[in-house]
Amino acid sequence: MDLKSYLTFRYQEAYDESPWYGTAVRQIIAQLTPPILTVPLPGSKKQLGQIVLHMLAWRQYALAHLRGENDYRLEVNSPEDWPEATIWNNESVLALRDRLDQNQKDLLQAIHEFPLVKMGTTVPGKSYTYAQLMEGVYTHDIYHAGQLQLGWRLLKENGLI
Repeated sequence: MDLKSYLTFRYQEAYDESPWYGTAVRQIIAQLTPPILTVPLPGSKKQLGQIVLHMLAWRQYALAHLRGENDYRLEVNSPEDWPEATIWNNESVLALRDRLDQNQKDLLQAIHEFPLVKMGTTVPGKSYTYAQLMEGVYTHDIYHAGQLQLGWRLLKENGLI
Protein backbone atom coordinates (compact mmCIF):
# COMPACT_ATOMS: atom_id res chain seq x y z
CA MET A 1 0.00 0.00 0.00
CA ASP A 2 1.45 3.35 -0.99
CA LEU A 3 1.48 6.34 1.38
CA LYS A 4 -1.57 8.08 -0.07
CA SER A 5 -3.61 4.88 0.10
CA TYR A 6 -2.47 4.34 3.67
CA LEU A 7 -3.39 7.88 4.71
CA THR A 8 -6.76 7.63 2.98
CA PHE A 9 -7.45 4.34 4.75
CA ARG A 10 -6.49 5.77 8.15
CA TYR A 11 -8.60 8.92 7.65
CA GLN A 12 -11.63 6.86 6.62
CA GLU A 13 -11.12 4.33 9.41
CA ALA A 14 -10.75 6.96 12.14
CA TYR A 15 -13.58 9.16 10.89
CA ASP A 16 -16.38 6.92 9.70
CA GLU A 17 -15.52 3.26 9.67
CA SER A 18 -14.74 0.69 12.37
CA PRO A 19 -11.32 1.35 13.90
CA TRP A 20 -9.83 -1.48 15.95
CA TYR A 21 -9.45 0.73 19.03
CA GLY A 22 -13.04 1.89 19.43
CA THR A 23 -15.65 4.14 17.90
CA ALA A 24 -15.15 6.30 14.81
CA VAL A 25 -15.30 10.08 15.19
CA ARG A 26 -18.43 10.43 13.06
CA GLN A 27 -20.30 7.88 15.18
CA ILE A 28 -19.33 9.73 18.35
CA ILE A 29 -20.34 13.11 16.94
CA ALA A 30 -23.68 11.70 15.76
CA GLN A 31 -24.56 10.87 19.36
CA LEU A 32 -23.68 14.27 20.82
CA THR A 33 -26.77 16.35 21.55
CA PRO A 34 -26.95 20.07 22.34
CA PRO A 35 -26.88 19.48 26.14
CA ILE A 36 -23.93 17.09 25.86
CA LEU A 37 -21.99 19.65 23.80
CA THR A 38 -22.96 22.59 26.05
CA VAL A 39 -22.52 21.42 29.66
CA PRO A 40 -18.99 22.08 31.01
CA LEU A 41 -17.02 19.00 31.95
CA PRO A 42 -16.74 18.31 35.69
CA GLY A 43 -13.83 20.26 37.17
CA SER A 44 -13.33 22.21 33.95
CA LYS A 45 -14.66 25.15 32.00
CA LYS A 46 -14.30 23.22 28.74
CA GLN A 47 -17.28 21.80 26.89
CA LEU A 48 -17.28 18.79 24.60
CA GLY A 49 -18.43 21.20 21.89
CA GLN A 50 -15.18 23.12 22.26
CA ILE A 51 -13.20 19.92 21.79
CA VAL A 52 -15.06 19.17 18.56
CA LEU A 53 -14.45 22.73 17.29
CA HIS A 54 -10.78 22.37 18.24
CA MET A 55 -10.59 19.18 16.17
CA LEU A 56 -12.21 20.95 13.23
CA ALA A 57 -9.83 23.90 13.53
CA TRP A 58 -6.77 21.67 13.05
CA ARG A 59 -8.46 19.74 10.25
CA GLN A 60 -9.07 23.08 8.48
CA TYR A 61 -5.47 24.10 9.13
CA ALA A 62 -4.17 20.92 7.52
CA LEU A 63 -6.54 21.24 4.57
CA ALA A 64 -5.43 24.81 3.91
CA HIS A 65 -1.76 23.78 3.87
CA LEU A 66 -2.40 20.78 1.63
CA ARG A 67 -4.07 23.19 -0.79
CA GLY A 68 -1.01 25.45 -0.75
CA GLU A 69 -2.47 28.14 1.50
CA ASN A 70 0.80 28.56 3.36
CA ASP A 71 -0.23 31.85 4.97
CA TYR A 72 -3.02 30.07 6.89
CA ARG A 73 -2.21 30.33 10.59
CA LEU A 74 -3.56 28.65 13.68
CA GLU A 75 -1.82 29.44 16.93
CA VAL A 76 -1.87 26.84 19.70
CA ASN A 77 -4.26 27.82 22.51
CA SER A 78 -5.59 30.81 20.58
CA PRO A 79 -9.34 31.58 20.42
CA GLU A 80 -9.34 30.02 16.94
CA ASP A 81 -7.75 26.85 18.34
CA TRP A 82 -10.06 26.69 21.38
CA PRO A 83 -13.22 28.69 20.64
CA GLU A 84 -15.24 30.18 23.48
CA ALA A 85 -17.91 28.11 25.19
CA THR A 86 -21.25 28.28 23.45
CA ILE A 87 -24.81 27.17 23.95
CA TRP A 88 -25.55 24.52 21.34
CA ASN A 89 -28.93 23.92 19.73
CA ASN A 90 -30.19 21.39 17.19
CA GLU A 91 -29.36 23.63 14.24
CA SER A 92 -25.81 24.35 15.37
CA VAL A 93 -25.18 20.65 16.05
CA LEU A 94 -26.40 19.70 12.57
CA ALA A 95 -24.27 22.46 11.05
CA LEU A 96 -21.22 21.20 12.97
CA ARG A 97 -21.77 17.65 11.71
CA ASP A 98 -22.12 18.96 8.15
CA ARG A 99 -18.91 20.99 8.48
CA LEU A 100 -17.01 17.96 9.75
CA ASP A 101 -18.37 15.72 6.98
CA GLN A 102 -17.46 18.28 4.32
CA ASN A 103 -14.02 18.75 5.82
CA GLN A 104 -13.48 14.97 5.74
CA LYS A 105 -14.39 14.85 2.03
CA ASP A 106 -12.16 17.83 1.32
CA LEU A 107 -9.22 16.33 3.21
CA LEU A 108 -9.51 13.02 1.36
CA GLN A 109 -9.61 14.88 -1.94
CA ALA A 110 -6.62 17.03 -0.96
CA ILE A 111 -4.61 13.95 0.00
CA HIS A 112 -5.49 12.36 -3.33
CA GLU A 113 -4.39 15.47 -5.23
CA PHE A 114 -1.27 16.22 -3.17
CA PRO A 115 1.94 15.42 -5.11
CA LEU A 116 3.57 12.31 -3.68
CA VAL A 117 7.02 13.84 -4.26
CA LYS A 118 6.15 16.67 -1.83
CA MET A 119 5.16 14.40 1.09
CA GLY A 120 8.62 14.62 2.64
CA THR A 121 8.84 18.39 2.14
CA THR A 122 8.71 20.59 5.21
CA VAL A 123 5.54 22.64 5.60
CA PRO A 124 6.65 26.29 5.09
CA GLY A 125 7.55 27.90 8.40
CA LYS A 126 7.18 24.63 10.35
CA SER A 127 9.46 21.84 11.54
CA TYR A 128 7.34 18.98 10.19
CA THR A 129 6.67 17.53 6.76
CA TYR A 130 3.41 17.32 4.87
CA ALA A 131 3.32 13.58 5.58
CA GLN A 132 3.67 14.27 9.31
CA LEU A 133 0.93 16.89 9.10
CA MET A 134 -1.39 14.43 7.36
CA GLU A 135 -0.69 11.73 9.94
CA GLY A 136 -1.09 14.26 12.72
CA VAL A 137 -4.68 15.06 11.79
CA TYR A 138 -6.12 11.58 12.12
CA THR A 139 -4.07 10.81 15.24
CA HIS A 140 -5.28 14.11 16.74
CA ASP A 141 -8.84 13.00 15.95
CA ILE A 142 -8.26 9.65 17.65
CA TYR A 143 -6.88 11.36 20.76
CA HIS A 144 -9.84 13.70 21.06
CA ALA A 145 -12.36 10.96 20.22
CA GLY A 146 -11.24 9.29 23.44
CA GLN A 147 -11.71 12.55 25.32
CA LEU A 148 -15.20 12.96 23.88
CA GLN A 149 -16.22 9.51 24.99
CA LEU A 150 -14.71 9.91 28.45
CA GLY A 151 -16.23 13.38 28.81
CA TRP A 152 -19.64 12.06 27.85
CA ARG A 153 -19.33 9.33 30.46
CA LEU A 154 -18.30 11.85 33.13
CA LEU A 155 -21.26 14.09 32.31
CA LYS A 156 -23.62 11.10 32.63
CA GLU A 157 -22.05 9.73 35.82
CA ASN A 158 -22.23 13.14 37.45
CA GLY A 159 -25.88 13.61 36.49
CA LEU A 160 -25.11 16.65 34.37
CA ILE A 161 -26.96 15.37 31.29
